[in-house]
Amino acid sequence: MVVSKINNNYMKNIIKRIIILPLCTLFFTSQVQAQTSYLGTEKFKSVSGAEYTSGNQPGTVLMKVNLWGAVHRPGIHHIPIKSDLMSLVSYAGGPTRDALLDEVIIKRDIGKTRKLIKVDVEELIKGVSHHHIELAPNDIIVIENDEPLIDQDTLAVVAMISVIMSTILAAAYIDRAQN
Repeated sequence: MVVSKINNNYMKNIIKRIIILPLCTLFFTSQVQAQTSYLGTEKFKSVSGAEYTSGNQPGTVLMKVNLWGAVHRPGIHHIPIKSDLMSLVSYAGGPTRDALLDEVIIKRDIGKTRKLIKVDVEELIKGVSHHHIELAPNDIIVIENDEPLIDQDTLAVVAMISVIMSTILAAAYIDRAQN
C-alpha cells in the first residue's frame, strides 16, 4: 500500500512535469516569436535616401523639395512648380498613422534668413482651413512622429523578463509540489 502511494505521487509529479514544462516552453517560444516579428517592423527596417519625381508631364517645370518624417515616402521630391503642401504629402503616399499633422513645419530660405512656417494639416484635411500653402524650391518639410507613452523597446524587455520570471516560478512550483 505504501509503495503504491509513493508510485501514485511519483506518477502525479511526472504528469505535472509533462504538462507544465511544455506549456512553459510553448509560452516562451510564442513570446520569442512575438519579439522576433517586432524586429521586422518599420522601426527596424533600414532606410536609405530616396529621390522621387511626381507630376512629371511634358513641359512641366519641376522643383526640388525635401520631405522628412512621418510619410510613406520621405526624401527628395521633384514636384511641379506651384505645388501645395497637400499635393506633396499625397505624392509621398500620405502620412503614416503616427504622423503629427497639427504642426507641420516648412523651413524656407529667403535670402540669408530661414523662415519657419507652421501648418495645421489636420485643419486642411477636415476642411476647417482652406489656406493652401504653396511650396517653393528647396523647401524642407518636416512631419513629426507621435512618440508613444511607452517605447516598444521597453515593452520588449518587460515581455522577456516576464517570460523568464514565469519559467522560474513554474520550475519553483514543480519543485515545491514534489517535496
